[in-house]
Amino acid sequence: MPKILSIKDMLETTLQTSLVPVPEWADESDNPDECFVKIRELSANDRIEMAERMTDENLKMDPGKVGEFAPFLLSRCLIDGEGECVCTEEQAAALQRKSAIVVNRIARAISALSGLNREAQEQAVKN
Repeated sequence: MPKILSIKDMLETTLQTSLVPVPEWADESDNPDECFVKIRELSANDRIEMAERMTDENLKMDPGKVGEFAPFLLSRCLIDGEGECVCTEEQAAALQRKSAIVVNRIARAISALSGLNREAQEQAVKN
């Protein structure tokens, strides 16, 4: 028989996390195969804020806000070992001056973990 979760059960859950490899950002003393950043999925509040800030009145991505998307994701979802955010939106915007390949890899991983990409949305519909 399936377990029906109580509100207490739901409130005790944590956001999903994942490690994203970033060997390109290893320094000379690091093994590139052991360099990762830790990410978490967006919370429901984060998704609401993102929609309010980045979509137009038709809930389509505002073309003028495209440059804010990755910094928003990174500032909310790059975390340390204890699950705390590690950068501000300004710091995340500064990361935009780093490797597009690496920043896009991290942003895509956050999007997938948060159900923002098409593949994740299709999987959710199947489930």
